[in-house]
Amino acid sequence: MQASQAVRADRVLSQTLLSEYEKALDRLELEQRNAEEHSRQSGVIGCDELARKKASVAAMKKAKQIQAESEESLRNSLKILEQTQQTSVETASLLKGQTEQLKDIYAGVAGLDDGLRTSNRLLAQIARRACQDRLTACLFVILVICIVGAVIVRMLFHAPAPEPWNPVPPAPASAGRAMRGAP
Repeated sequence: MQASQAVRADRVLSQTLLSEYEKALDRLELEQRNAEEHSRQSGVIGCDELARKKASVAAMKKAKQIQAESEESLRNSLKILEQTQQTSVETASLLKGQTEQLKDIYAGVAGLDDGLRTSNRLLAQIARRACQDRLTACLFVILVICIVGAVIVRMLFHAPAPEPWNPVPPAPASAGRAMRGAP
């Protein structure tokens, strides 16, 4: 927007300068014609007048050349300004697109960050469970080893088997003889 306003302002300024140059040239041409007319009417052309006339013609040619160069320079400046404006519009659209891409990337990174936090939490839980499972397996192996050891000790050091328990106590040996008629 600002570039287009600057181009318009430069165009107005260049048109104003061109019109001023044209007015100055018209005045110089008019003065030259008046001087020529005056010298014709007087019939005498002096060396000074002839030198002034040549100088004014040379000045007119120089002014026209400067005007032509200025016009060409202004046209080139306008072309450059238009190209700059077009480039700035393209750059602005590219920057807008890149801004959107950066926003999308930021959103993606934020999502990845959340995913990484969740995965770290889950990995920590899995590691704790794995440790608990290993501890449980070790305790189970120790228990099995203790049971097997107890069985082996029992087999190696075989103690007499205890007599089965009888709820009725056995009768004393002397009482049984008395009943039978023992001596």
